[in-house]
Amino acid sequence: MFVQKQLWEIALTMNLDDPGNYISDPDVEGGRHPRGVAVDLTLVRLQDGQELSMPPMEFSKRAHRDFTGLDDERLKNREFLRSIMEKYGFVGISCEWWHYNLPNWYEYEVLDVTFQELHDKK
Repeated sequence: MFVQKQLWEIALTMNLDDPGNYISDPDVEGGRHPRGVAVDLTLVRLQDGQELSMPPMEFSKRAHRDFTGLDDERLKNREFLRSIMEKYGFVGISCEWWHYNLPNWYEYEVLDVTFQELHDKK
């Protein structure tokens, strides 16, 4: 939650049309990431470790899942990622092609633990 609050404060300074599209207001819903049920990801080719061409990872319309003004390769790779994640039960959000979370994310409690605390619990 500590990081979520920092990201929210940064988002408020970014002159976005709607910061809540990209970063959850920690005082309203707490967000998905602080519950440990969300991931931001891309695809990497196993043979050489190279990232596949994807849409831009930015807070703009070009990053929305329904944005079509991209070359065919990026559209194909975005769709491939979506199909894999949905096959295994993850749900995306409309404005970030890279974000997936578990359905019913709101049923999990908000966590406020540091990486050091997680490491120490091993």
